[in-house]
Amino acid sequence: MDSLEKALLKLMSQVADFTEKIASLKSGHVQTKQDYSPVTLADYGAQIIINRWLSENFKDEPLIAEESSKSLMDSNENDFIDELAESLQTFLGLLSKNQIVEYLDFNSSTAGANSFWVLDPLDGTKGFLRGGQYAISLGHVNNGEVDLGILACPRLCLPHFSNKNIPGISFFAQKGQGSWMKSFNTPSQLIPIHVSECKKFAEARLLRSFESKHTDIEKTEQFLSKLGINRIVPVDSQVKYGLLACGEGDLILRFPPVDNPDYREKIWDHAGGVVVLQEAGGKVTDVYGKAFQYKPEPFFKDSIGIFASNGFLHDLGLKALQEIMGETKER
Repeated sequence: MDSLEKALLKLMSQVADFTEKIASLKSGHVQTKQDYSPVTLADYGAQIIINRWLSENFKDEPLIAEESSKSLMDSNENDFIDELAESLQTFLGLLSKNQIVEYLDFNSSTAGANSFWVLDPLDGTKGFLRGGQYAISLGHVNNGEVDLGILACPRLCLPHFSNKNIPGISFFAQKGQGSWMKSFNTPSQLIPIHVSECKKFAEARLLRSFESKHTDIEKTEQFLSKLGINRIVPVDSQVKYGLLACGEGDLILRFPPVDNPDYREKIWDHAGGVVVLQEAGGKVTDVYGKAFQYKPEPFFKDSIGIFASNGFLHDLGLKALQEIMGETKER
């Protein structure tokens, strides 16, 4: 285990402790952003903890992150900010309002950057609030490629990997060095992982967003019908990438939602997980088979939806998707 890997795994374990501490609160830790999506003390606090670490170790590299001080300040809820500072005190000491703003917006100007970090401090906020799965996702992009990714999944339990029925799994990958996982409770034990060898769609497991409005259900059903897929596993967040990478699923599929057909995927929803899957032998494209372009901007403007697989099923899956998208254009 190299020093960067060790430091990142330790950092993400600390962030997971923080987010689960917030989850134990009974109330008062949720806001609604302007796009009507929820954001919690856990989202903001996780970003602050990670951004402080980045400011100490990669102070010259910019960052694209989901949260910002603007959404925090737009709420005009001083009690919420005070509660955020209090919740972080055990982890970072007492922070002023100005420090909270500075850490949230750390190196947020990415114009022209070739090398930068991408952070989703809490991917799957609705899952987090529901008691379901969520992931803390951090990726690094260099010259248009994700060369490092780490996912912390505080509620994921894979007993046959860790021999313990205790939740908390991290996935880590560096380009060209394979993918690994470890339990939060076994600090020194890294387990190499690989995608499944499933080559038959009738045996494939599709990992689908728990929130049905995140995709186009009709097109998804067409895909399932065309390929004879019957095994559907609803999972929140980039936890799906981790499960696919370690052979606990075979496909991921998401179309733009019906009520927002122009929706484009966001870079922080994929950067941390994509390299974990690719280094484990999997493939990731949009639904037309186009690779994501990792530019220093929030959206994949030139890609539509997402299709990820164990690699063996990718080409035939894309053929079915192209037929579905062609049928859609003809209507």
